Amino acid sequence: MKYFIALIITMLILINAVPATANEADKKFVEAGENYQAGEFQVAAELYEEIADNGYKTAEIY
Repeated sequence: MKYFIALIITMLILINAVPATANEADKKFVEAGENYQAGEFQVAAELYEEIADNGYKTAEIY
């Protein structure tokens, strides 16, 4: 029973951590887009690469 409760608590902690990570990627994506629009292409490219390096692989960042 203790194992089951520990498993549930661990799952809840992990579930709450995922949206925070995704939200951080969203913020960086917006920031990269703003830099691109401002002509800061190198900064935008670095942010897009950072997003991809963190495991977020979508067509929008390429």
